[in-house]
Amino acid sequence: MLSICRLGGHTKEVNSCTFSTQYFVTCSGDKTLRVYSATTFTELPYSPIKIFKYGVNFVKFDKSGSLLASACSDGKAHLFQLSETDYQVVAVFRHSDVNTAQVCAFSSQSNLLVTGSADGSIALWDINSKKQIRIKAGHPEGNVYAAAFTPCDHFLLTGSALGDIRMWNMQQNRIFQPISLTQAHDEGISSCGVTCIAFSPTFHQSLDNPDRSYLVASSGQDNNVKMWIFNYASRSLQLFQTLSGHGGPVNSCDFSLDGSNIASVSFDKTVRIWTSISGDTEMVLDGHSTIVTSVSYSRDGKYLATTGYDKVTTVWKIQGETTSDSCVSSNRAAVSADVLGLLKGQTGSASPPSAAAVAKISFQNWSCDEVGDWLTNEMKLGQYVEAFKNNDIDGAELGSLTSEILQKELGITPLGHRNKIIRAIKALQGGESAQQEDLDLSALVGALPQSLQAIAPSVINQFMKPNTKESGDGNDEYEWKKVHLIPPGQRVPANRPAKIAKEGEWQNITYGSPVQVTNLRRSEADETAPDEYLCPISREIMTDPVLAADGFTYERASIEKWFAKGSKLSPMTNKALVNRNIFSNQTVKSLIAQFIESKTTTGWVEEKLD
Repeated sequence: MLSICRLGGHTKEVNSCTFSTQYFVTCSGDKTLRVYSATTFTELPYSPIKIFKYGVNFVKFDKSGSLLASACSDGKAHLFQLSETDYQVVAVFRHSDVNTAQVCAFSSQSNLLVTGSADGSIALWDINSKKQIRIKAGHPEGNVYAAAFTPCDHFLLTGSALGDIRMWNMQQNRIFQPISLTQAHDEGISSCGVTCIAFSPTFHQSLDNPDRSYLVASSGQDNNVKMWIFNYASRSLQLFQTLSGHGGPVNSCDFSLDGSNIASVSFDKTVRIWTSISGDTEMVLDGHSTIVTSVSYSRDGKYLATTGYDKVTTVWKIQGETTSDSCVSSNRAAVSADVLGLLKGQTGSASPPSAAAVAKISFQNWSCDEVGDWLTNEMKLGQYVEAFKNNDIDGAELGSLTSEILQKELGITPLGHRNKIIRAIKALQGGESAQQEDLDLSALVGALPQSLQAIAPSVINQFMKPNTKESGDGNDEYEWKKVHLIPPGQRVPANRPAKIAKEGEWQNITYGSPVQVTNLRRSEADETAPDEYLCPISREIMTDPVLAADGFTYERASIEKWFAKGSKLSPMTNKALVNRNIFSNQTVKSLIAQFIESKTTTGWVEEKLD
């Protein structure tokens, strides 16, 4: 059983949400912000805020909760101060006159704000002076969808629609200095693209330790959440593990208050709760009727909020007893340090070999069958297993493969597949792609001295153990382990959302009631299709969706006809386009294909809750 509250009011898709200690804010394509109490979820008297000319794409509170930033389709970022009775606009930062502002992020000290734009540029702003420090073409060919400062504010990570995460040095007069580029979500099932970057609030031991590391999560359009170890000394990202399970692009992710869990939301209409270190799925929540756009944990740890294209914000009541940043126990901090020690080999005893060394030893001893398993399970390239076995490619031979050998001797003609295999082999060898290697915790633990092997699992398990507490406000109990609306591995039904008695009121819900199937004719598809599948110009289901420079997706024939008339303006914003280039949107195209197929074969599935 789980308590939820659905908040309505927005007339278009809800794009983002954010918590402070006092307030909860949502933003929408309907050009408004809505402001609620973070404890009762009643809307404040001055809400909605209607000062925007175009849709609002992103909102974020700073760490103190005293400042709220928004990113808007008009290329501006607004800074607000909220109270119980009114709001004040303290600054307006104009990032671009012709491109959408997609994301914004505060530094930990709340003295800097970074904004990312649809033209790939990133801009840094001084909040105190209310002036721009620098603007840079950070991702020249891709929309900037994600940005996050390290907890120490010394570095900035940004992610784009091309699937890359770029790292920037912020220590030298707060000027962007590029350090490295990591291809994070560039080989996806649907398409490439980094949609969110978030740092764990508790993983690091100290902000002053030169050997510290941070745990970082990124979500992407490859349907995955990826966990990374950011090493401060080496200024590198190492892939820790990949969390797979969503059936569509992942739009957003957020860590819980104590860092033990991470939540993610997806095109597949679900919310997933994962254990941060083990990567296990703890829950799959089903409460939206269409794409889920954002997720945010409350500052007291009691609530999880999600927003969607269904114009609804869902608040999940997950924990009853209020906690705060200062109440993370000292033993949890010590456990975090122990986990860091395991990852970095700093155990006080003889240092274990690095993950690269462990990987190198293990893969060179692989048999042909083990190489085949690696191709199938890790690389998702099982179609080449027979060719590898016919040529007797074992672990020892794997390291000597080149792109030319893969093409001429093994018959692997797609360049992308050859490059993927070569990069993975380099990662196994700990070569130039070692910054992306997958750290194998079990291998690291196995490499420890015998005395430490005995305690390592308990240390990790203690760090992963979630806090479960009674609500204290009635007979209901909210415990992570007991809440399981959809069992892991079970196909998510095409129904939703949960039926709530009255909007804005809490209600306990359970799933599993009988379903009713109603077949719909193909001709009804346009009438029942989600709005995001319809071309903004023709208002018909798209067959060849393309992404334009304004960040919107159109039917190719419609936007080309628009350009043929000589227009240089966006059909959606009526502002000048930086260019008239269009790119195929494979993500939307595949989703529309699945939608059409469901109409013609299985029909709609509609869930009834008593």
